[in-house]
Amino acid sequence: MTENTLQNKAIKEVWELMLVGFRVLCPDDQYIIEIPKTSLPLNKRISEIKHVKNPLQQVGAFVVEHEFGEEDGYWVCVEVKEFEDIPHDMVTLTITPQRYATLRHKGVNLKIMDAYTNLHL
Repeated sequence: MTENTLQNKAIKEVWELMLVGFRVLCPDDQYIIEIPKTSLPLNKRISEIKHVKNPLQQVGAFVVEHEFGEEDGYWVCVEVKEFEDIPHDMVTLTITPQRYATLRHKGVNLKIMDAYTNLHL
């Protein structure tokens, strides 16, 4: 039996985050498949990204209220200290300083939507 847990729900304040990685854009029901597939090549190519803060920690991000098509999707990235010589097929995303909700999901990715539902309670 696989256990799913939702841990450490919190509100955090963060400074600006500078992210480098891959943008995932697909139909809504496919994100659960495409995001893990994108995480693997990012892991393999981490050495190509300059100024990585923590090579063992990937960051997933999405823009909740986006105005433009370029802001749609989901980003699988690593945090960097500065943008320099970004690999040609990777993208950058800057998250402005803000407060946000966090929750650690541990378990199968098919249950990840439970974490999002819990965050909105």
